Amino acid sequence: ASSPNGPSGDVFNRLAIHGRFNELFSHTMGLTPKQFAGVMRFQSALRFIEGAHDFDWPDVVDAGGFYDQAQMIHEFQKHGGLAPERYLRDKTPKLNHPLVDAG
Repeated sequence: ASSPNGPSGDVFNRLAIHGRFNELFSHTMGLTPKQFAGVMRFQSALRFIEGAHDFDWPDVVDAGGFYDQAQMIHEFQKHGGLAPERYLRDKTPKLNHPLVDAG
């Protein structure tokens, strides 16, 4: 059903609702929905890595819901501070706590 202002009114109403949702989400969660989705992809990838005995990076891309391997690498560096290969090398039994070289 169209709004009284026609199709352009529908678009405006949807954008207004979308903007309000983003505002409430950001206020409540401390992250925008886009940032939260990135963290969740990163966490999914970490869980997959921890549960897999043998895997290829495309498997991690799929498991994490990344668009491609470049996005996965970017998200690892953004949220974990490490490239994926370095995470594997330095990971500890605690999922989110890789070893950090203090020197």
